[in-house]
Amino acid sequence: MRTGRIISIAVVAVVVIVATAVVILADQPQASFNPDHILKGTAPTITISLDKSISDKIESVSIGGGDPVKVQKPEGKVSVLLPKLDIVGRAYVSVLDKDNKPLAVGQLTYVEPAEQPLISFAVLLLVYLLLIFALPLICTIYDIYKSYKERATVLGKLQSHLSTDEIKALLVDMDQGPTGLTGLTRGIVAVTLILVLAVAVFHLVVFAPRVPDIAEKLLMLLAGTLTAITGFYFGSKATAEAAQKPPSDAVKAGSAVAPKILKFDPELSAANTQIKVIGEGFGQGKGTVTVGGKPSAVGDWKDTQIEVTVPADVSGDVSIVVTNDKGKPSDPKLFKIAPLSGEVKTGSAVVPKISKVDSGSDAAKTQINVFGEGFGSQQGKGTVKFGGKPAEVGNWKDTQIEVTIPADVTGDVSIVVTSDEGMPSEPFSFKITT
Repeated sequence: MRTGRIISIAVVAVVVIVATAVVILADQPQASFNPDHILKGTAPTITISLDKSISDKIESVSIGGGDPVKVQKPEGKVSVLLPKLDIVGRAYVSVLDKDNKPLAVGQLTYVEPAEQPLISFAVLLLVYLLLIFALPLICTIYDIYKSYKERATVLGKLQSHLSTDEIKALLVDMDQGPTGLTGLTRGIVAVTLILVLAVAVFHLVVFAPRVPDIAEKLLMLLAGTLTAITGFYFGSKATAEAAQKPPSDAVKAGSAVAPKILKFDPELSAANTQIKVIGEGFGQGKGTVTVGGKPSAVGDWKDTQIEVTVPADVSGDVSIVVTNDKGKPSDPKLFKIAPLSGEVKTGSAVVPKISKVDSGSDAAKTQINVFGEGFGSQQGKGTVKFGGKPAEVGNWKDTQIEVTIPADVTGDVSIVVTSDEGMPSEPFSFKITT
């Protein structure tokens, strides 16, 4: 009986004590901490949030009944550097005043550290920098290579006998610079930056919960790096383009398509003869054509073909330049001009010259004699053409050739004798009757 009373009294006492503690704890303000989850064995700085009337009285905190730790109050915020504790689970924290009396209570949760990421922060930073720099750097190096290659091509066209106008045209080509991969490079830069941001966000999502400090570091480094790279690259490009941008009138003039010479007909001719310059972008209005730097007489002018008379005082290898009515010059194209009749060119090779034909007119398929000089002692690779059509050759001498007129030519045609050395004569007018 006595034992039962003792047990009852003990139970009542425990209940009263617990109730009193609960009431006391319930009356105490609750403190909140940021962060409230701490890695085991670390010593982070946490922020304490409390009512302002209480926060002014805070002097220290005690974790799990341990020694009090002084708090810091910079700029009105209450923070404390926690000691390293090798515990796991909940730890109750008492917020104390200067007399070590509790002002509020709260709790922290200590957790086991997750497995450290396989890639260190330094390696991650190196990967991000490579992603930012690699593709733009490759494209920039290619642009530089292409620029020097195109300039070398232009310089290779410079020859000692070029005229001032032709040299100016080449310099204009050099100033225009290479087409390069400017637009593509910028696109790759933009895509690269987007990919870097995507990878960064991925790492933030994966690693930030495990290593809280890495989130803030990554964000700060990425923000600074991306801002610097983007501003430097795109800003420098915009400045360079603005400096090189021509005025509106120059843009209008530069919008015309530059002429392009494809070939000549014939490929070899003599002074004072007419040739055809074949190409594209010549325009419909007449411009100018220079042969060896000398202006030439121009006949029929079409967008793809121009009839030009070779000046009398040029010979050898010369450059022909077509400038359209918009002022756009073509690239110089080499053309071979034979020396005057009878003039020695190389060794014993001379230019053939037709002096007469044994009949003023004759019918097709008729055999005639072509008289002149410089035909060569034997035919070899020599030819005789009537209106551009090869004729059948009989006896070939240096001053006389027996020729059968082709069957499919009639009317006024030009006869051209080409020697074995490949030297053509000036065209000789001849009329063929039916």
